[in-house]
Amino acid sequence: MSAQLDVFRDSPQAQAAAYREAALTARVDPFWTEEQRAARERYYLAEAARIENGGMSAPITGHENARWQAGGKEF
Repeated sequence: MSAQLDVFRDSPQAQAAAYREAALTARVDPFWTEEQRAARERYYLAEAARIENGGMSAPITGHENARWQAGGKEF
């Protein structure tokens, strides 16, 4: 497996579309609380917007969404 991105499959438009699809899924995911679903949806939409605005260099870090990744626990 290669870490190299494909020019067409991994284009910024395709990645932004994948994040928008993930946001739609996060909105209705029954395995998270309403607050967690909203945070995940905001995260995915922010990532899609970042990519669409040409910000492919680094993902969002230190985001409020980091809490749901840690199972909702405070750090």
